[in-house]
Amino acid sequence: MQIGKISPVVVSNRKNTSSLNSQKTAVTNSVSSNEYMNKNTANAIKANVSFGVNFVDNSVPPRGIEIGNVEKQLSMNVLLNGKGRIADNEKYFYSEQIGDKEHNFLVRSIKEGDKRSISIVQDDKTVLEGFIKDGLSDKIKIEFKTAKHKPEAKITLEDGTTIQLLEGSRIQDRQKGLFAFQNPGKYTVLEGGQRTTKQVTPLADAGLSFTGNVVSLLCKKDATVNATNDSKDLSFITSGVYHDVVKKDDPTFAVLAGGFGTRFGNMTTGLQNKPSFVMPNGYSILSSAYDLIKNASAADKLGSVTYLEQNGKGNPPADHSLIALEDDIIPMPAFQSDGGAIIRAVQNGDIPDDKPLVILNADTITNVDISQVYNKLKTLKNAAMVIPSYPVSETRAKSFGLMAAGQRVDKQGSHTLTSFVEKPENPSIDATSAMIDGKQVDGQQAYNGNPGIYVFNKEVLQNIDLVLETAEEIALEKAQEKARKEDKPIPTELKDPYSSSTFLGNAFVPAVVRLCQEGKLTNDEGAEMNTYMVPMLTSTEQEAYWDDIGAAEAFVHVCQDIAFETRANGTGAKNKFHGVRGIQDFYDSVDLLRGSVYASPKDRQNYENKHSHKFAIMGDAYITCK
Repeated sequence: MQIGKISPVVVSNRKNTSSLNSQKTAVTNSVSSNEYMNKNTANAIKANVSFGVNFVDNSVPPRGIEIGNVEKQLSMNVLLNGKGRIADNEKYFYSEQIGDKEHNFLVRSIKEGDKRSISIVQDDKTVLEGFIKDGLSDKIKIEFKTAKHKPEAKITLEDGTTIQLLEGSRIQDRQKGLFAFQNPGKYTVLEGGQRTTKQVTPLADAGLSFTGNVVSLLCKKDATVNATNDSKDLSFITSGVYHDVVKKDDPTFAVLAGGFGTRFGNMTTGLQNKPSFVMPNGYSILSSAYDLIKNASAADKLGSVTYLEQNGKGNPPADHSLIALEDDIIPMPAFQSDGGAIIRAVQNGDIPDDKPLVILNADTITNVDISQVYNKLKTLKNAAMVIPSYPVSETRAKSFGLMAAGQRVDKQGSHTLTSFVEKPENPSIDATSAMIDGKQVDGQQAYNGNPGIYVFNKEVLQNIDLVLETAEEIALEKAQEKARKEDKPIPTELKDPYSSSTFLGNAFVPAVVRLCQEGKLTNDEGAEMNTYMVPMLTSTEQEAYWDDIGAAEAFVHVCQDIAFETRANGTGAKNKFHGVRGIQDFYDSVDLLRGSVYASPKDRQNYENKHSHKFAIMGDAYITCK
């Protein structure tokens, strides 16, 4: 038996000469190559600010702050009097359009004797501050970086050890007192046996941030293929309650692992990308999605992987050196969204339309039993689509697709799904129907959030052209509503239907909901179909854990959560993360007393042996020490 799964798309503009047998399983996603990114594909902003340390050019004495980037170096040099540096006791102002918003930056350097105070502010918020003294080794590299991810400072020591200061962290050179930095914000530590929230507060109204060239920070196909090959044959951890149903139906699984990773770009280095990023348990982020599939089916092996290419138009041929012979690379030109690649694959027959399709996000940590979600598709009346619900706070709700619950339909708490709103700006106004009566999360009103797990019945795939047509209608309605709010001309057609209408949450899923609400989607017997929202449960029928680890801060916080939970409840079934691979390694990689997270237990041991006496670190820092 083969289980279909979806992995990244490899960039290629070659015509596909292979055809998938209808019995062959398909895997779907999109991947673009770092070398061939263009501004129309992603809008990631990245820059480096080097603080008074002469690692960039050892022949030049350190003066002020050097601003380093690629694309805008010439214009910046002109702005900085041709020196590429901010002179002593001067300020540098810079504005940059990132998406729909203009961001303002202030970099400030003040020299007093042998000490230089540094601060960087983004939109009036202090994001880094500290000082450097003369005498700091030119073999220590200190950088500031920002992109779509939050600003951070990264310190690289002579042996390659890296210390990333995320929001809510600080570091001090305790041996010679030559530097200290802090990134204001909240962090958590173990204090008096209890988990306690602390705060790194700004010392002054100053901070740090910057922008620079447009680059891809994620899409390096070889890294994702390697991560897939490393994860394909790992043994499953737990057995899904309805694994026999999954095995019998042999649905297609699509793992969405081909975005540009702009929120995670500060964590990856070299040839690495987000899917291949190795967590403290020794396994890649991508392996977590594959674990869900293997757990759901109680199978150790996952058959072949088909890579569906998104954003492939105009790119050079792919390098197939890392692709197993039985795997396929199928270009999906023109589509620039996750749903778009899947739609085209269904239209072309590369994803079979005679069995259900399960779609999973790759950048999450969860122990949900997918087999239970899948079984709801089989048992709820005329189900066209099933989505599990995860309660989220009002603060987080604006980053989620929110779902309105209709009539309750079973004892487990499944409901009909009557509407789907993607990432509303004001949830309390735009998504009141998604509120969960009488429930709070983090002291706030709770909403039914979509955790990026979708199960579609075959009828949705067999009517894919109708779904696409309806998705285009919804996308146009959204564009028109936005134009009205901004007092702009009302569009009569979509500028880019293959993008705006085919993102899963933006229009594709709402299209399925609308078609069912209007009675336009029917099964083979002519019965009108329904969409449902169902509970997220573990294999032991407990409420499942879920969180997004697509950004550096989120990843660090999940590592901390696992460590705190493991300290309290061990690694067995009482641990709310039970079913996540390598819980003990997560625990051994987190310093609960200080809040720091290490790349692995070995990295923590190496750092404590070589560097712990040199630096005082507190808060949300991520440390590697090989």
